[in-house]
Amino acid sequence: MRRFRYCLGLFVLCWFAAKDHGYKFQRLPIAFGRMSLTNYITQSIIGVTIFYNFGLGLYRLTGATLSMLIGLGIVTLLTVASRLWLRTHRQGPLEYLWKKLTWI
Repeated sequence: MRRFRYCLGLFVLCWFAAKDHGYKFQRLPIAFGRMSLTNYITQSIIGVTIFYNFGLGLYRLTGATLSMLIGLGIVTLLTVASRLWLRTHRQGPLEYLWKKLTWI
């Protein structure tokens, strides 16, 4: 337990001890978070298509490690797509729709 607290403290120290605007690795998930609803729905659709029986049915062929690598690939793909989308838009398409439906 003591080792865990030490590692956690070191992580927090490294995370918040950044100069000016933070380290570059801290800015990577910002675009993904700004489009969280869109990414969540898209990730679910891609995952269902890949793993479920009415899609490719890969759940029978892949183990835990390969499934995790596929998931990390999907998250990486969505992060890149989010960064590209947010270059020209303020928010994701589903976030925009959610905002408009909220203020009807």
